[in-house]
Amino acid sequence: MPGVLVHPEAGGMNEGILTFSLQLAGEGGFVCLTIDPYSHTPEDDIPYGAGFEALAPLYKQIDERSHLISLDNALSYLAELPIVDGDSIGVTGFCSGYPIVFSCHNARVKACLSFYNQIYYDDFVNADTSVHPIDRVANLWCPWQGHYGEEDEAVLVSAAREFVEKASAYNKSVELHTYEQCGHGFFDLSGQGEHPRSKAQAWERGLEFLQRHLRGKE
Repeated sequence: MPGVLVHPEAGGMNEGILTFSLQLAGEGGFVCLTIDPYSHTPEDDIPYGAGFEALAPLYKQIDERSHLISLDNALSYLAELPIVDGDSIGVTGFCSGYPIVFSCHNARVKACLSFYNQIYYDDFVNADTSVHPIDRVANLWCPWQGHYGEEDEAVLVSAAREFVEKASAYNKSVELHTYEQCGHGFFDLSGQGEHPRSKAQAWERGLEFLQRHLRGKE
């Protein structure tokens, strides 16, 4: 079976991301491994449900180089499971730029499904903004599909369009879907800020994308 690494937003490992992973596994027939970006942080330091502003300082402490090593190890673990086809592993995630960065880092990733992933880092949530996800696009190893809200003030849809334009110049396989009247978090895993119709469209498109590139289904 194909495998999918699921990367959460700043909220980390919580019921919303686990529910998403279970739904992806159940409806898509994938083996899903959910990443905990705070796995090296004492549990008492993580104020679950406290909101983005409370979590942002913790998220900012994540070192990109160390986190990519953790993602490498996660992919290797997933690929070695007897039930998983190690040559058919994708990555998906919300808000965080790491699904994109990881897809430009590890050649074993076969598909990247982005739900408003960062295109440019932000000083408020990223310690190092010297190199942005878009700066790595020449090294994108796999097809990419993005879902972005037209009214997103955190991750601008104009940045997503710039990513697609730059990726296309390098002959990368990319497709972008944008959603009117949607701000950041329209696929909100907690149900706050959720836009049901757009969420349903993004889910259907994303599932088809993963089936196409991880299972070869048209």
